[in-house]
Amino acid sequence: MAYTRQMTISAGATTAASHDRANEVLTPYVPRLVIDWLRDTPDDLHREIGGSMVFVDISGFTALSEHLARRGKIGAELMRDTLNVVFIALLDDAYDYGAGLLKWGGDALLLLFEGERHEERACRAAWEMQRTLDRVGRLKAGSATITLRMSVGITTGTFQFFMVGSVHRELLIAGPAATETVTVEGIADAGEIALGPPLVARLDPAYVGEPKEFTHLLAAGPDVDRERAPDVGDVSAIDIPSCIPVASRANVLLDRSEPEHRTITAAFIDLMDTDRLLDELGIDALARALDERICAIEEVALHYEVPFYESDVGKGSVKALLTAGAPSSTGRDEERTLRALREIMDRPGVVPMRIGVNTGKVFTGDFGPAYRRSYRVFGDAINTAARVMSKAEPGQILSTEIVLNRSRTLFDTTPIAPFAAKGKSEPVRASVVGAITGTKKERHDGMPLVGRDRELNALLGVIEEVRGGNGWIVEIAGQPGLGKTRIVEEAIARAPDVRVLWSRCEEYEAATPYFAMRAVMRDVLALDAEAPTATVTERLSEKVAEVNPLLLDWLPLLAVMLGIDLPHTAVTKALDERFLRDKLAEVAMQFLVACLTGSPTMLVVEDVHFMDEASRDLLFRLSAAGADRRQLLLVTHRNTGEVFVSADSDDLSSLTLCLLPLSSETVETLVALATDDDPLAPHVVEVIARRSGGNALFLFELLDVVRETGSVDALPDSVESLIAGDIDRLSPTDRTVLRYAAVLGASFDPELLTAAVSEEVDVGDDVWSRLADLVKAEPSGLLRFRNTLIRDAAYEGLPYRRRRVL
Repeated sequence: MAYTRQMTISAGATTAASHDRANEVLTPYVPRLVIDWLRDTPDDLHREIGGSMVFVDISGFTALSEHLARRGKIGAELMRDTLNVVFIALLDDAYDYGAGLLKWGGDALLLLFEGERHEERACRAAWEMQRTLDRVGRLKAGSATITLRMSVGITTGTFQFFMVGSVHRELLIAGPAATETVTVEGIADAGEIALGPPLVARLDPAYVGEPKEFTHLLAAGPDVDRERAPDVGDVSAIDIPSCIPVASRANVLLDRSEPEHRTITAAFIDLMDTDRLLDELGIDALARALDERICAIEEVALHYEVPFYESDVGKGSVKALLTAGAPSSTGRDEERTLRALREIMDRPGVVPMRIGVNTGKVFTGDFGPAYRRSYRVFGDAINTAARVMSKAEPGQILSTEIVLNRSRTLFDTTPIAPFAAKGKSEPVRASVVGAITGTKKERHDGMPLVGRDRELNALLGVIEEVRGGNGWIVEIAGQPGLGKTRIVEEAIARAPDVRVLWSRCEEYEAATPYFAMRAVMRDVLALDAEAPTATVTERLSEKVAEVNPLLLDWLPLLAVMLGIDLPHTAVTKALDERFLRDKLAEVAMQFLVACLTGSPTMLVVEDVHFMDEASRDLLFRLSAAGADRRQLLLVTHRNTGEVFVSADSDDLSSLTLCLLPLSSETVETLVALATDDDPLAPHVVEVIARRSGGNALFLFELLDVVRETGSVDALPDSVESLIAGDIDRLSPTDRTVLRYAAVLGASFDPELLTAAVSEEVDVGDDVWSRLADLVKAEPSGLLRFRNTLIRDAAYEGLPYRRRRVL
């Protein structure tokens, strides 16, 4: 993907009214420094500002987190509420002395003071914040009392700021003065305010206390008048939305949004050596290098639908954080994140990087006072990702095991030695993530195929027709986990005389022409996916010479289907671009038909809902040409009907198999087979069968949880993530209705729901038709979730306060 800053920012053109509303809503989410920057010099990549920087870190949250964690998800909500109260009080003190908030941290604030007497105002603000925390920082956590304390680092000097990025404008802070701020704070213990040497030199000695390492501690708050931070002024001519990451921006602008429990995959990207590069290259070159990196991170993240969350300051570095799953999930957040990170790391650039990634549960929602807001994500998943990143070497992606285990895409991995991490009772296990090596097969735990006799017999009948010389197209449709791949595998096992070519479409490659044909072409050439380009090119030339030498002049067109660029021949150079696609299809048809003569052939293409148009066109032509040949094209997809067979395929024999959930009796049979060595109690089998909803994938995930925890009620994280992706694709209103309905149980009275929540959300008559994939009508007039796991996933996202109200 390629973007320019102008293209991306202008892509969100809106009406004047919507622009004004967006600016009004979003302005509190943007630092005052950024607003002034865009008002004055919007095209500048960097700016140097003199002032005082204050880094505030709250200690005591680890102990508080441990106490609250014992209360489960409600503990995360209490943590967020506690932080909100504390930080609002601290920010009020800071803004009373003219501060501007640059960055939120998990439990930290980064503030900038400019203008006259900024040194004294920064110190007085920190002093007042310390006094305020003494007042509001004594907290009850169950039977324990926990005292929050604060360490502060303050420096004065010239700070380097960078406004970079293409999908949105991101404020970065780098340079030696920022590094000194972070370093000075690290020297301060809880309850101390440490001052950098330049600041000490400019303060009245009466306010400077005892030395500590190369710093001094603040002895008293300077005598300076309160001077409230100025308002941001008129923002009507400023593109405020362009300064906020896309996903966070969309969430904040929703007519209705509320805090949620979510599972996220967090990735910290450390842009390293910024101080050294600033010294060696100068600020202009560093600005361009940082812009190059942030543009790549934003664009790749957008492509894979992985939300860019924020950036932060470090010691001689800049950090970017991605949070797949918050504020929305795709259902495959681990896989998308790893693919995105691999692509980001493989991009060339001047600034070295290292990356850490982890998956875990968090609580999300808006945060902060009305004048300075933020969409925040709270949870240990982010802290662990940061600690994993700190173990990575330059150029490495380091991932925890849970992320790799949940990714359908396989990577070359190298484990590192387990390491201890703050707040973790067990060592963290992680691996270096290398290149993509393949894709995991659909899970069926080696179980025999049961409950699909009708579909299997129909497919075997088609294969018999193909043996007799008739070409067919078969579609198998069904949601993930219903056994599409398993049926195909069983049919292949029972037809050993049939030659099989197998390909899987990838959602990340839906815009890549002929991507779906690459695996087919390599199968035809008898080459695996790891074969080097030179070997593939040589083998292609040999195969073409063997089956149809007249096509040798068209070799560059065939190479396109393998993702390889070959030099033009005289005939391909002379080809008019308007006829390129038709000619490529014609040449590919001749080649593949020549290769597929002889034994009956089954061409299997999975997930054609992700297929690129060029591959679709070529496969349909191939099927049409094979109407009187021993050839079967079998495609699978997640839709509920035909998506591949078209009205133009009347001359072809076709069959569509739509998979429904397995019956409860079949599921109980599967459970019995899967637990033959360690049978479960009958009532446990019944509960698992009911909760799985007839989905084999969900069934095996539930069995894993039962084996691990002994509980039949736990919701497997992998299943929750898949369903969360479906829920997040709903409109905000429909998503809210679904979550509220979940409070009433697996089945519910729609009139009761409407009466209960009519003042909260509009439950229109047509909402249930829009939710038909998740909720179905019962003859009694009640509505029922199609799967109890769908209900559980919808319910689990609600905050406890909302559950109590409902």
